[in-house]
Amino acid sequence: MKTFGLAWLLFLVTSWTTFAPAQPPCGTPAPSAPARDSLHAILETYRGQAAKLRAATTVRYVPLKVFICRKTDGTGGADIPKLLSAIASANARFQSARIQFFMTGPPTIIRSDACYDFDYDTEYRVFAGPMADPKAINVFVLNSLALNGRGIGGLYAGEIFLPTVGLNGQALTHELGHAFSLMHTFGAGTERVARTNCTSKADGLCDTPADPWDLPGGSGADDGTMVFKGTIRDPDGNLYQPMMNNVMSEWMLSRSPSARFTAGQLERMANYLTFGLQHPSQSLRERYSALPEGVVAPAITSVLKVNGKVQINWQDRSANETGFFIERAVAGSADFLCVGGVGPNVTTFTDTGVPLNTNYMYRIRPANTATGSLSPAVSFSVGNWYCLPQSANAVTSNPNARIGIDEVTIRTADNTTLMTSNNTGFAADPDFYSDFSSSRAPATLKAGQGYRLTIRALFRDQYSAVAAVWVDLNQDGTFGRDERLVVPAGELWPGNALAEWLFIPATAKPGKTYMRIRIVDPIPPDRPSDLDPCGILYGRGETEDYALTILAPTASGSPTTPTTSCTPPVAVISGDAVIQPGATAQLKLTVTASRPWNLTVVGTDGYRMPVSGSGSLVYLSVKPTQTATYFLAGADNVCGKGTVSGQARITVQTPCLLPTASLAESKTLFAGQTVQIRVNLTGSTPLSLTMSDGQVFSNKYFDSQYVDVHPTTTTTYTVKRVSNACGVGTTSGSALVTVRSDCPLPAASMEGNETIRAGSVAMLPIAVTAAPPWSVTVAGTDGYRFSFTHTHEYVYLSVKPAQTTVYTLLGVSNACGRGSVSGKVTITVQNTAARLAASAEAVGKPLRIYPNPAGSGLLIRYTGSGDWQEELFITDLSGRVLKAIPEPHNPARERCWCKPR
Repeated sequence: MKTFGLAWLLFLVTSWTTFAPAQPPCGTPAPSAPARDSLHAILETYRGQAAKLRAATTVRYVPLKVFICRKTDGTGGADIPKLLSAIASANARFQSARIQFFMTGPPTIIRSDACYDFDYDTEYRVFAGPMADPKAINVFVLNSLALNGRGIGGLYAGEIFLPTVGLNGQALTHELGHAFSLMHTFGAGTERVARTNCTSKADGLCDTPADPWDLPGGSGADDGTMVFKGTIRDPDGNLYQPMMNNVMSEWMLSRSPSARFTAGQLERMANYLTFGLQHPSQSLRERYSALPEGVVAPAITSVLKVNGKVQINWQDRSANETGFFIERAVAGSADFLCVGGVGPNVTTFTDTGVPLNTNYMYRIRPANTATGSLSPAVSFSVGNWYCLPQSANAVTSNPNARIGIDEVTIRTADNTTLMTSNNTGFAADPDFYSDFSSSRAPATLKAGQGYRLTIRALFRDQYSAVAAVWVDLNQDGTFGRDERLVVPAGELWPGNALAEWLFIPATAKPGKTYMRIRIVDPIPPDRPSDLDPCGILYGRGETEDYALTILAPTASGSPTTPTTSCTPPVAVISGDAVIQPGATAQLKLTVTASRPWNLTVVGTDGYRMPVSGSGSLVYLSVKPTQTATYFLAGADNVCGKGTVSGQARITVQTPCLLPTASLAESKTLFAGQTVQIRVNLTGSTPLSLTMSDGQVFSNKYFDSQYVDVHPTTTTTYTVKRVSNACGVGTTSGSALVTVRSDCPLPAASMEGNETIRAGSVAMLPIAVTAAPPWSVTVAGTDGYRFSFTHTHEYVYLSVKPAQTTVYTLLGVSNACGRGSVSGKVTITVQNTAARLAASAEAVGKPLRIYPNPAGSGLLIRYTGSGDWQEELFITDLSGRVLKAIPEPHNPARERCWCKPR
């Protein structure tokens, strides 16, 4: 039988926008607002438990059952190594939520042309419904996937469906996010950029920025970069700034290696798993109950450095593994991160993403196990090798665009050339990295002296870049923050060379060392003021390494550094300007100094940019999204701390947008009731509107206005007028409110028994069929009595009984009168103090003994009379059945010896 993790998934209705996205969209629908709000309220109650588990680094392993559809003749379909790599990538992204996945066994192969090209509307009942494993999250990998007659890139509807083209870590992670209650980050433009309504709109999370992907002008402005290039605004007039690489979005980068969750999304998934493992529905608890298989643990035979990467080799000692996951942790930590996955019988893996030189631990986990078949961890020290820079700029609107370092020259103060590297062109490496430490003769530099450094860039369909330079001064194999000798300063552009002063401190260690140069056209989240020598850069750029030889300083001083007229810098900033949104302004920096100088520019919008140079005039480009004032935070050089003055105010003009007001809904009520109709608003705020029934609303700052109406007969409502400071806008649409003459009585029901430990909270699920608002009264055999009024169709009521209690509904009513009630819920409270034996009258129901104590066995005494059947269960403290022992009819038998599992 098909079951869904949440009630909101029972209604599979997907809306489609009229524009063509850059990639097949996910077909998973959004839940209704009441269902979303109820779920979020429930998850909040499990927040504390989940946080404790995450803080304790407790990893919870979740089973995946995978099905691969091939053609009837057995051809086509996904391959196993790609599947393992996708699950490994999902494990890496779920690691911070302390959730990891394992396979319940080898993928089940379905040979069927109908399953191969899967139409959800017609094929679900044939394949997915009957074959799904109720004890795991099911993943069906198909050649193509359609829903409601449209091709889609993935779907979660109780089971995960992925087309082969979407079998990658990002798409699988996206659908697993849905399986753990996450929603898409977009929602018809209802969330404000200022996040004033973030808890009730779109995905209900406040650390995911408002997302306009499904708005006209949204997805069409996606060029595959980290910056949204669209010009659409929210109803407040603010430009959208979505997180382009959020896993749960639909932007191109959400399916790239840079895709990630936010902290809020990770927390919500951890809360949902905690909730699911304690859900009152046995079918939902069982979804995580499949056990790992028994596999002989592999053994790592070697960990080697190979071409700047780490190669792990191991011995495969089992015959039933479904593949292997490779996991890595910093030495001394138990927090292992999945860095890759390979198919069965493969015994080698190359880790290409090793961070800075550190001591690590590697281990191998068979893909169909949790922790019972781990290989022994093997330590490995990266040692004194330099980190490999990384780049995520492969996704772009113009794949041919490039920036390269074409010339590097080091000269003395009197222009004697010490090293030059010309016409190096564009790097062939995927991360745009070149190592010239062996192919170029090293420059010999003396500690305590300054040198002239010239950098020239090569551009193709790009127009500017900034540069930073590091030297490993203490020769420890890393480029430390205090070893960045040239901070990103000025700009490189076609035909321009960057001339900087490279000063080698007197404390530099003599001997052979290395210099790294990185240039980039930064885009968010790159920070131009703080480029990293190794981390991922998202903008186009390149990195080059060179060898240097450092000599000990000369006791008499530096012949290349003048010893007279040493004055600290005097710096002034200016350049007031008025710009349009998205435009660039130039800040003018005037500096008077006798030596190379350093200064820092800061802005009231959070901008901060260190600048170094030796010239007297520098122009710095800024691109504020709001009006900001820029200052100099400080200036200095080797002569001392200088003085700063001036400011530059850049005013960003905000256009005035005429308002629109629209209605597009129908409501039904009974005579005497009041209903709200929603008016959708756009344009610069504040707005004023007048309704057709004469109601007037002024100074409105939101994207919608809810209007209370209480007609006595069926009425059509319209907006007569909408206006703001820009003028009178346009109105459209209408809202039909139908007044019914009949008034059906309400009906309420409650079901779903649950077992809890003393002191825990239980949920009473209440379903009501009624015209809202309705009122209901709940009573318990322990004296509990509670009445409340609500409007949702489904409500969960929290109770905390001290003893086993039966809850019933005493009544339900609304404006139509008093209705009918049915059902009851028994909340069984475990008595953890009764550890030796227990007894209960068990006529027509099972007898359960709590808890299962430690020891060699459990002695249970029971008696009964008449024609009765007993059934014994052994459970854990959470109520999960570990063993069921049916007994034959035997009234004379009074004891049973049951060994705990």
